[in-house]
Amino acid sequence: MRILSWNVNGIEARNEALIRLTDEYRPDVICCQKVRTRNLGVGVIPGFLPFTGPINPTQIGGVWTYLGNNTYNSIDEIRCISAGLTEWQTDGGNIQMFDFGKLLLINAYFPYSNKSDKKWLDIRRQWDYELYETLEAVTRKRLIVMCGDMNIVLTDKDTWDNVSVKEAGCFFPWEHKAMEELMKKFNLVDAWRALHPDQREYTYFYQNRPEYRLSNQGHRIDYFLVSADLMLDIQRCDILTDVIDCDSNPIILEI
Repeated sequence: MRILSWNVNGIEARNEALIRLTDEYRPDVICCQKVRTRNLGVGVIPGFLPFTGPINPTQIGGVWTYLGNNTYNSIDEIRCISAGLTEWQTDGGNIQMFDFGKLLLINAYFPYSNKSDKKWLDIRRQWDYELYETLEAVTRKRLIVMCGDMNIVLTDKDTWDNVSVKEAGCFFPWEHKAMEELMKKFNLVDAWRALHPDQREYTYFYQNRPEYRLSNQGHRIDYFLVSADLMLDIQRCDILTDVIDCDSNPIILEI
């Protein structure tokens, strides 16, 4: 299975790029975050069935997942949990889950903890708590592949200035603690870092400014977190650094 994940920051603006990437990389599943639209008529990708989830006028996150026709036909049960259920989800974070039997695929957008607004700090804290509780309820010993924009810099190697913990969104100590507990509880591994232990590549560049890309001043906040027992089956996990259509780079995983 080949999975492409991308924070598209507006799917209407990224539709042509998605089709181009689909033709080039031939994914079986496409996971998009931050779709930023209520228009269900956009984002059509030939040969793929979209799962869009509820759309809300205030939504700035939003995840859509595209399953290739062959992939869709192999699913025994589809379980989707997405924003719109509670205010904190609607305002900041979405999640969709797809049950492939022994494998649980999760497409997620983690809300950004904007330190200038206490509301967003509370939303992120609630998100972290609810995600832990949700996974505990649904995993049932399944192997996990969770992908998306998680709005956290995990290690010093994942940011250009080598400081991964500070009082700022994506860097807060309490965010690190929550993520560490989540990964430990569900035995999750950062697949890209496991395969590229010393590499310095990033998935987010502020406002997609060329000077930041040219000097590699970015952060890695988009991940594939996978069950440790899956790592031997991972054939590749890469950041598509040559895709510069928006401020985030796509990532790809092949099992």
